[in-house]
Amino acid sequence: MTRRLAKALVITAMVLSLGLHWTVLQTVAWVGMIVDYSAETSFSSSISKTFDGKNQCELCRFVEAGQKQDQEKGRHFQNGKLDLLIDMPPAQVFAPDSLTFSIRKPPSQAGIDAASPPSPPPLA
Repeated sequence: MTRRLAKALVITAMVLSLGLHWTVLQTVAWVGMIVDYSAETSFSSSISKTFDGKNQCELCRFVEAGQKQDQEKGRHFQNGKLDLLIDMPPAQVFAPDSLTFSIRKPPSQAGIDAASPPSPPPLA
């Protein structure tokens, strides 16, 4: 049950952050307008009346005002300066003066010749 609630909260947060709630509300408004207008006229004329832009319902005006308000908030945020990175000089890498490589045997193998078998032979 807790996982379902967590998933529902994450999905709700994503929907709200992307502005999809306005799309859902606008779709509900259009469907309602089509249903209302189709009671008075034919289905095709109710669709054209819904999407002509002249006959906005209360919900359509609410969605339009909300979208404008969100866009203004977005513009205000874009004009502000948001620095997530710290201004630091680039890192400097220094190479050693000389590179010397030496191959050494591991301490456990030191002094043991690899060609001779172990003496006495290991017990199984």
